[in-house]
Amino acid sequence: MGKEITIDKTIKIIYLIGYIVPTILFLAFIVAFSYFFPPDSFSRGKFVVISVLVLGVALVLFALLSVRLSDIWIIPWAFSRVKNVHELKERLILLGKITKDDTFLRKIENSTEYDRKYWKLRNKFTQEHIFTDDETIPEETFIYKYKRILKNSEPQLTLSSNGINSNKTGFHKWEEIWFCLISDGNLIYKYLEGGESIKLAYNEIKLSKLLYIYRERNKLQNKNNNQCTAANKRFHVFYDY
Repeated sequence: MGKEITIDKTIKIIYLIGYIVPTILFLAFIVAFSYFFPPDSFSRGKFVVISVLVLGVALVLFALLSVRLSDIWIIPWAFSRVKNVHELKERLILLGKITKDDTFLRKIENSTEYDRKYWKLRNKFTQEHIFTDDETIPEETFIYKYKRILKNSEPQLTLSSNGINSNKTGFHKWEEIWFCLISDGNLIYKYLEGGESIKLAYNEIKLSKLLYIYRERNKLQNKNNNQCTAANKRFHVFYDY
């Protein structure tokens, strides 16, 4: 499987390769076209039309190549190199890199011992998800509209283990939020009564980590509360007799 690396570093590599490789090939395609078909070989009108068509084809190839690189190589490599595949899965879903019913995840789930690459990953997924908290992340994180905090300005968004508080739609518990996605600098989340899309001046990878940590803290709190409630019930039952 190779040496394990951190999830943050893995996601950065996914972004880097997913954009740089297709961009290089895209530029190479344009340069090659310009070399073999110089502008003076066509009339001005024909050159403009052909250039637009070539640019369109190049953009389509860029998009397809980005997707194929992720599905075939980058995403499988990423899961093979991290320790906590469950955290990586949740954060890639938040970042829109995979979906909950992604083809890659289905291949892992349906793999057999003959599918060595997917079978090894399946074994990692069958391991219990053990949440490791990050003590550097505070109880609350305030996100402002601009990168520099203005004096006496109200935070655009407040994240905590309790939920998300927006200056537009107010506070919503994690239990109410059923959909969350980070896309093109926007945080999109949906709750029982509606939803919101907020443009944020915040690093997407860091934001995915915050959302993951706070949601997991919430799950852990609820689990501990349920255990305390169950323990109290057993205590009362003991003394009722």
